[in-house]
Amino acid sequence: MRLKLTKKKLIILICIFSFAFLILISALFIPKYRIIINPSNSLPKGLYLHTPFKNSEIKIQTILYFSLDSSLKLMLKDRLWFPQDIPLMKKVYALPGDSITFDGKEVFINGKLFGLRLDKDSEGKKIPWLIEGTIVLLNNQYFVGSSRLDSFDSRYFGPVQKEQILGICYPLWTE
Repeated sequence: MRLKLTKKKLIILICIFSFAFLILISALFIPKYRIIINPSNSLPKGLYLHTPFKNSEIKIQTILYFSLDSSLKLMLKDRLWFPQDIPLMKKVYALPGDSITFDGKEVFINGKLFGLRLDKDSEGKKIPWLIEGTIVLLNNQYFVGSSRLDSFDSRYFGPVQKEQILGICYPLWTE
């Protein structure tokens, strides 16, 4: 039994193999650029291109790829939200010089309501709020988040430091 290869099937196969070839080449010869799969609901699920960054490239809505600091990793050790050593991807919502106010459940950026914080996670465990009051982001700090209420982001752990940033991500293919 032979499979009949239509023009449409051939084009799809060529696209799949070309994409796989590009991923392989980028992994082998361009180590600064990688393809990352985002399984989280904080951003659309899919494939993202991870690139190195320069401070000048970080703007509102830039997607940062960053690691959690060691004290936060220890705090999350007993939680099953995500593996501790996996970097996070979040959009930037505030830049150095912006004012962030943490007032109970409400979080404001430059006086405008950004979103709310949850008291408990989906398992009923208390979610620690590591920051309260008003701060102004320093030159090496960024407020990252998501429009989703259940996203673990700067609303809970405060600003991301420049030293934590591993790169910038660009969506390639998302749901």
